[in-house]
Amino acid sequence: MAALDDGIVHIQTGFSIYYHNSGNAGGEWRPFTDEQCRIIDQAWHAKIRAVKLPHMPNNPEGNRDFEIRFGRAATSKKLAVVPTTGIVQVNTVSHNTRVCRRGLPAEPESTANRSLELIKRTPEKAPPTDEDVSGWLHQANMVANELVSTEENYVEVLRVLNENFLIPLKSWAEDMENGVEGAGGAALSSGGGSSRQTGAVTCVSSAEVQQMIGGVDGLLMIHTELLEKLRAARDSQRAEGEAGHAALCEALGKELEDAANGGMEYYKVHIPGYEKMRETALKLRAERSQYRFAVEMLERVPPAQSLGALLINTVTRLPRYMLLCREIIKNLEKLEEAERAGISVPNQAGVLGQATDQVTAAFEAVRDVTSTTNERIAQAERKQQAHTLCQTLGVPNVPSREYIQESSTMQKLRRAKGFFGGKNSLNRSERTTYLFTDSVVVTKGNKKSDTYIFMLKDLIVVSDEVVYGDATGLRECWHLTPIDRVLTGIGMDTQLFT
Repeated sequence: MAALDDGIVHIQTGFSIYYHNSGNAGGEWRPFTDEQCRIIDQAWHAKIRAVKLPHMPNNPEGNRDFEIRFGRAATSKKLAVVPTTGIVQVNTVSHNTRVCRRGLPAEPESTANRSLELIKRTPEKAPPTDEDVSGWLHQANMVANELVSTEENYVEVLRVLNENFLIPLKSWAEDMENGVEGAGGAALSSGGGSSRQTGAVTCVSSAEVQQMIGGVDGLLMIHTELLEKLRAARDSQRAEGEAGHAALCEALGKELEDAANGGMEYYKVHIPGYEKMRETALKLRAERSQYRFAVEMLERVPPAQSLGALLINTVTRLPRYMLLCREIIKNLEKLEEAERAGISVPNQAGVLGQATDQVTAAFEAVRDVTSTTNERIAQAERKQQAHTLCQTLGVPNVPSREYIQESSTMQKLRRAKGFFGGKNSLNRSERTTYLFTDSVVVTKGNKKSDTYIFMLKDLIVVSDEVVYGDATGLRECWHLTPIDRVLTGIGMDTQLFT
């Protein structure tokens, strides 16, 4: 039984129409519902292998759950060969399979279909040339090598975190806990047990160090091993030239998939715990003077990067893998199309299709690891960006603050003499404004002395374009036109000034 068998012709907007073949004599094509078409079209554009249709409780038992499969995955236990349309619908219980297609079929003829035929079609693309093929091969190879080079950079980040921060801080904390003389520095040298107690308050414990940077040593082991395998795969194909580019992509995809199904599972624990790590680091830095001094000294050790800027890499690395895999897949698929069009593609026999499948499998394995953590990753990036900006501008930061956007077109409105009598003109000067989830920061360049922060809850809207803060009143108004819609969009409560 098909997912839909109501004989209704649907007219969709904003997504393509998809049809399944009835399988009866004559091969009648019948449309999916609008909801099903939208789901299928999203999967089509996302280039994923399969997507499940919503459960249909009103269908007979055994015919309630269906899956749409694309490309090389468009097969089943009852259909071994991929159809020319490249899409099938599979009953997940019985494995009964229907051929599907995208776009308008020749039948059934209807008023709706005739009207849709009138829609202007984009002209067919010219067939790929040898120059196109060479460019796609080069691009795939370049991105594959970028996968290795960025892994080298990431391993170096993990090494710095481990050697410049985790090991010295943990050793220092353990020495203090064990009463090692001088472990707490000059401030702890007042003698005896009181020194150790002071160190426990003003410094940091080994448990707190583990909570902040714990797990970095494990990540370093995982990615050092992965890097060695990626380098070996790259080096094995260097002598092949263009003919080895697809094989290189396949080899790298295999190593990445194995890592995603193995050691990278740790990220399912690490990423959800990142926010707690970050909050602990900020809290200790604010409350423990000796700890703050120690971290500031460690941050000056080459390559002289802040602890927070280094730690954020541990939650942004996985999305980077996915971006690189997508780019490789895009170029490999173009090469496959060229090969099907009869264009000669330099590659080892049969490797091109295998490479596409392998890199796709790697992409899906990494995506599985990040499937429950994507929003946490994005939130961590926004919070780290807010922390960095506030630190640069000398603005007090709060752990919950997230960066939204920047505008360089703000205008400071200063009242001229006689604002409340005489001239009512306003002098304007350009400012850069940063919008956060809880505030607006307005600054002139990077001058900390010329930076103002307005909490969103305190802003009062004078008009559609002008707001002022309770702290300054009408002495200084701000022209916020470029972010007016954003303020409204995030639900900022406003009070019209009258």
